[in-house]
Order: sequence, then structure tokens, then C-alpha cells
Amino acid sequence: MPDEQPDKPDWYTDDKRTPDWFRQEHPDLPEATTAPKKPTYDIKHGKAGKSKPLLPRLLKPFGFLKNVFLRTALVCAIGGTTTGMLSYSHENNRSKLIPLGFSEIHQIEDDAETVDSLGHYLASTNDASMKVFECWNDANKTSGNKYQNFALELAKRLDPDNKAHHYNLADLLELVPKRAQKAYSHIGVLARLSKNLPGINDSLASAWVDSHSDNYRTETYVTTETYSDGKDTKTRMVTKTRQVYVNTSHSYRYSKQHGENANIRLANLLKSVKTSELYLEKGIKTASETHEEGKKAAIESRKKKGKEVNLSENQLTDIANTWRSGSTVVQNTMKIRPHYGKLVKHAGQWKTAKNTAQTDFYNTTSRSDSGPQEFQIVESALQNGQTLSGLANEALESITLTQDQAPKLRQDIDDLVTAAQNGSSCKKLGKKVLSGAQEMYERNFSAGFDVTPFRLYMLALFITGGILVPAAGSVVPYLISNRRKNNYR
Repeated sequence: MPDEQPDKPDWYTDDKRTPDWFRQEHPDLPEATTAPKKPTYDIKHGKAGKSKPLLPRLLKPFGFLKNVFLRTALVCAIGGTTTGMLSYSHENNRSKLIPLGFSEIHQIEDDAETVDSLGHYLASTNDASMKVFECWNDANKTSGNKYQNFALELAKRLDPDNKAHHYNLADLLELVPKRAQKAYSHIGVLARLSKNLPGINDSLASAWVDSHSDNYRTETYVTTETYSDGKDTKTRMVTKTRQVYVNTSHSYRYSKQHGENANIRLANLLKSVKTSELYLEKGIKTASETHEEGKKAAIESRKKKGKEVNLSENQLTDIANTWRSGSTVVQNTMKIRPHYGKLVKHAGQWKTAKNTAQTDFYNTTSRSDSGPQEFQIVESALQNGQTLSGLANEALESITLTQDQAPKLRQDIDDLVTAAQNGSSCKKLGKKVLSGAQEMYERNFSAGFDVTPFRLYMLALFITGGILVPAAGSVVPYLISNRRKNNYR
């Protein structure tokens, strides 16, 4: 009776390619006498037949893709290109429609006997920008060169004989600089803050000079080192040194002169600026009603994929009043109030603490240290003072820069209209007019609408994502596969 053969696993074949480790564990396996026949395939059924499957034959010329790096590069190129094209298409469509929100300025004037000068300026600046954006939206609705169309729409808004509303674009661009001057006078409290804070901040910053130095000791230790004598690799014990952290020396040097100056300047600021003056939004009135044309403009400019969105009356009112709630002056003033309240508190604390302030040195086992109480008061005051200065300056600059920019915008519009009438290229001037209106709006309405038509950063973000995600999907399985192969060795 022939010798019984050991059980063979399902994957076993009489092939010399049987793994060596399996042969070592099963010494009774017979040696293969013939090489295994290459299987043949049927195109239709994928089983034994006359030819190989269609897919492997089609992919044979692309054998180079077996290289994981080339494959990853190709996948990344395809992913980046695809997402880039989709993102560009989205941003391009988005750029054709800028959201609108008119202030109903004439209604505000009808509602009140006198209009707050700040409100008058903000409403005029908002509507001047919106009329430019409205021209851009209408230009993209018409076939042909969008910049030529843009120029024609602007010409209509400037034409005194084609005046559909109480104020046309020409009126508003003429009024904005005049009303900016009155608005600046109205927010004099911010100007006083801006004037006093730099000196206060300089004194506070100079009152204390702190420094921190880490101290170390040298520690000796013994470790094992591997070396070669030319023939064999050996080990030996060696003595080495290393630096070990001990503590930190903290130094707080106090300047009495600057400390006293800070106290005097803070006291002068408190006399100059009262917290009650920082409620600038209280005097700004909004329209009692939103007219149908304003509602229509708000709805049509917020279409998504050509479909109008449903907006409630409250939403339409909020859109019409965004010029007030989203204005830079109002937004910054609301942020200024709590910081100014803290600065008032710090001024009182420093008035007392300066009497005990003195230079100090000490060590701690912590690298960070808050410092003496007097030092902490000044640091907190300085932080609030710097924040206040930035907020006040931003609000003031939104008005002063617009006072100069509005006439330039009007000139650019005139140049664009003239170029269109002469048959010249309008692209460069059209972009200049649109970006000028966007800049004027964004400077004055930091929490207003997003009026940036084409967002390059979104395009870059999507392209990056389109590259990184496929790259990860291509490389990670390769790394996992390699790890598994190594585990079997």
C-alpha cells in the first residue's frame, strides 16, 4: 500500500514555488516534478478557455502603474484637476451674483425729522456699493461681454434722466464724502480713544521689563556603548554628561517714571472718555418698512442654482438693516465697551498698586511665571489698551479712507463708461470698479454680506483636498500591504 501523503492546504500546488518555511514544517511533501501550467481564460466567463480576460489585456500597456509612486502621482493629478474644475465652476457661477441689501435710505429720511449723521453716512455708503453690485448682477444676466454690459448698466444708474429712485448712483457717490466728514465728527469719542491710547500703551509697556532664564546642572551618568575592533562588534561601559533643568530665574525690573506716567495718562483718558458715549448705535435709525423693490433685489440676488430662496418678512427686514448691525463702527464700538470697562478697572487698581511696585528677582521650578501682582495689573491694562487702540483705529479708518475713495470710484466708473462708449476694452477698468466697490463696502461693513465674487482661497483649498485625499487612498493601502508581507517573513 503506498505511503499516505500528509494533508495539503487548499492553496497548495505541486510547485517548486511552495514557500520554504512550509516545506520545513512538512518534510514529507514530495518535490514537484513539473512546473504548473499557466491558466487560460475565457473572455466571457473568466474560466478555462482560449484567451485572457479583457481588462488585464487592456491594462497591459499601463504596467508602469504598478509603481506606487507613479500611480500616486497620476491619481493626485486626476483628483486635483477634477476638484479644481468643479471648484472653479462653482466660484465662477457664484461670482455672477452678489447678495444685495438696500437700506431704504429715503424711507429713513421720511420717518425722521433729522437723521443721525453716522446713520446717514452708513446708509449712503451701503447703497452706493449696492448699486454697483446690482449693475454687476444685471451685467451677468445679459449675453455678451460682461464688462461691456457692466459699463452700460453703470451708465444707466448715473443718467439723471433715468432716475428710478430718489437717489441714483451719481447722487450717492457725491454725498458719501460730505457725510463721511460729519460722521467722523459724530464719533469723536473714538477719535479721543485713538489719540490717548498710544501714549498710555507706551508708558505701560515701559513700566516693567521682565526676563526669564533657565538654570541647569551637569549630571554624570554611565551607559553602554557599542564599538568594533575591526573584527567583532563589542560593548563597553562609558561615562557621559548631560544638562538637567534645575529652575528658572525670573527678573522684573520696574521703572517708577514710566509707571507714574501711565497712571497720569490713564486718569486723563477716564476724564476724556465716558462709557456712556460708547453706545453709538443707539442714535442710528432704520427704515420703518421695506419696499417691494428692495425685497425683490434681496431675493433675486440670493438665488441658488437659478432658483429663488424663500425669505420671511423678518429675514428681509434683517437684510435691509444689515448696513446698521453689520457696520464696522457699530461692531467695533460693541467690542470696545467691555475692553474699556476693564481698562477703567485696571486704572483704579494701578493707582494703588504703583505705590508698592518695585524691582524683584526670584527663582521657581517652573519655566512660566505670572510675576508680582503689580506687574500683572500693568500687563492686563496693556493688553486691553492695545486691543482698544486697534478697534478704534479700524472704525475711524473705515470713514477717513472712504472719504478719499468715493471720488476715486466715481472717476473709475466714468472712465469705464467712456471706454465702453469708445469701443475700448473694459475688462481692466471693470475689475477695478468692482474691486473698489467691494473694498469700500468691506471696510465699512465688517459683519455685512460676503461680496467677494470669486474666492481664490476656496479654489486652492479644493485643489489641495483633491490631491491629498487620493494620495492618502493610494499610499496607505500600499504601506499596509508591505507591513503584512514583512510580518510573514
